[in-house]
Formats: sequence, C-alpha cells, structure tokens
Amino acid sequence: MKNITIILIFATFLTSCSIDWNDTKTQRITELEKQVSELKNNTSSGMTVFEKRTRCASLTSDIQTRIDSLEKEYPNLGKFSIGGIFYSPLKDACLWIRLTNTYAPDGSPLERRALYQYGDDFGATEPTIGCEQILGEKQGTNSCEQWDAEILRFKWEENSNILNP
Repeated sequence: MKNITIILIFATFLTSCSIDWNDTKTQRITELEKQVSELKNNTSSGMTVFEKRTRCASLTSDIQTRIDSLEKEYPNLGKFSIGGIFYSPLKDACLWIRLTNTYAPDGSPLERRALYQYGDDFGATEPTIGCEQILGEKQGTNSCEQWDAEILRFKWEENSNILNP
C-alpha cells in the first residue's frame, strides 16, 4: 500500500508540472507568434537588401560613363577608376568609391580615394569620406588610416562574424 501511495504522490507531482497554473501557455504562444512574425519581416527585408545590392551592382556602366566624361573634361586631374560599388543600409543608398591616381607636388605617385553616393555630381560634390595617400607610405596625408573601418561601417560589416544577406 505504501508503494501505491508513493506512486500516486509522484504521479500527482508530475501532472501538476504540466498543468498551466498561471495561464503562461497562452502568453508563450503569443510571444512565439510575435517572434515568427519578426523573422518573416527580417527575411522579407533581407530580400529587399539583396535587391538593392543587385541594383547597385548594375550601376557600374553608368558610373563608368560619367567617369570617362569627367576625364575628358579634366584630363589634368589624373586617372579615375571605380574602386567598388555597394549598397549601404546605413545611408539606404548606392555608394561607390572613386580612385584617382595622380602625382603629389613633389612628383610622388598619389592615390586619392573618395566615397560618393550614386546620383551625386561627383565632379562638383564633396565626397562622403575621402583620403589621399602617397603610394608606398604607411601613413596617409589625410584620413586613410580610418578608411577601411569607415567603409565597413557604411556596409554594416563592422563585425566579421555577422552573416550578410
């Protein structure tokens, strides 16, 4: 009889664990539904980011055409090229890097980097960020030490462990 009483007490204890005494089951279901909804929104915005990145990448030929016209208009400024095009979630815009190879006043080879937003008149507009560096030197004459960190910030890639959509 003692064994049956112990088994009944133990069974009662186990069933009481599965009973929703505080109505937390409904709250937990609501919370999980909210999380699922947020994941769906993030996934759809991830597709939007993918589409924006694809659109930005397709702008290369247009930017190259503008660079070629600028080189014809100002041939003494140096040789221009595209250093990269990307979508920036921070700016919600297409950004691109203009590289300019020219010479410093002392004749040293000089590289200028400038980050522009697509649509800017980059012949007349100040870049979002920029720097210049005499090639072969470790230190830039402007803000080249921070260039890579700033580019990662605009791409939202500051942490290398983050997977990008």
